[in-house]
Amino acid sequence: MYSSSIRRKTIAIECYRPNIERLIKAIEIEQVSKYVILIGNAIYNQSNQILQLTKEKSNIGGQSLFTNQTIHYSNSTQDQFTVVTTRFDDLYPMFIQNDLSDVIIKIDIESAEIFLFQTADRIFDSINIVLVQMEWASIKLNQNYAQFIMNFFYKRNYLSVSTANCQILNSKTSNYTTWGSPHDIYWIKRSYFRICPTLT
Repeated sequence: MYSSSIRRKTIAIECYRPNIERLIKAIEIEQVSKYVILIGNAIYNQSNQILQLTKEKSNIGGQSLFTNQTIHYSNSTQDQFTVVTTRFDDLYPMFIQNDLSDVIIKIDIESAEIFLFQTADRIFDSINIVLVQMEWASIKLNQNYAQFIMNFFYKRNYLSVSTANCQILNSKTSNYTTWGSPHDIYWIKRSYFRICPTLT
C-alpha cells in the first residue's frame, strides 16, 4: 500500500480471497484505487490451473500452494482456499499499458517464488526492474531453487544484497544458506546499487 500512497502505480497480486477483500477495503479507505491494479490469482508455472491453498490458522497471509507430488485440483472456485493460477509473464501487458518503468518488486508468496522466476523472463528482459525484495528463508533450504534464482539474477547483472546493511552477498565467497537478515534479501541491478543506503 505504501507505493500507492505516494501515487505510484502499483500491481498487487493476492490469491487468498479474505486478503483480497481486506486489500479492497484498504484501497477504498485510502482513496488510491486509480493507482492500484489488483490481480486475484496465484503465481504458478502454468496459467489457468485450479489449485488449493494450505489452511493457516495462525497467519492470515501464510497460505501456500500445494506443490508436492499430489497437487490438489478442484472443480470449484467458490472455496476461499481454491485459486486460479497465472504465470508472471502473463502480466506483461499490464506493465506496458500502464507505462511502468524503474520498477521495484516485493515478493512474499510463501515458498512459491520459484514459480515466479520460472515464468518471468519476458518481464525482466523488457522492463527495467531496478530492485527486488524477496524472502530467502525457505528458498535457501532448496539447493535447486536457490541456484535457479541466483542464476536468473546474476545473468541479468543483479547483485544479491543484505537488507540489513547493504552488504553485497557474494555467492562465491559466502554460503547462500546464511543469507537473509533475518528472512529477506535484495536483488539490485548493479547500476542502481547506489540506492541501497536509502532503503535501510
